[in-house]
Amino acid sequence: MMTYERNNSMDFIPGGDGSLVIFDPESGNTYILSDVSADVLNCVEGPVDEDTILEKLALLYTASREDMRPDVQEFLADMVEKGVLIAK
Repeated sequence: MMTYERNNSMDFIPGGDGSLVIFDPESGNTYILSDVSADVLNCVEGPVDEDTILEKLALLYTASREDMRPDVQEFLADMVEKGVLIAK
């Protein structure tokens, strides 16, 4: 099963409203995540698989893991594509 971890070369800056700002010093790109997206990314602490992320999110939200899975998969793929997360 694939695991995900944060790209530690990026700066992760919490916003006061639950959002998260991510700065990539190599490219100069900045990404601003909503509070919900920040919650997903905050579930990635060290190498973690998709099911573990969904388990953590199920503690925060009332939606079932299976209802959240497609959105989480899309988000993870987007973060990997942008280099914010590393998939192994």
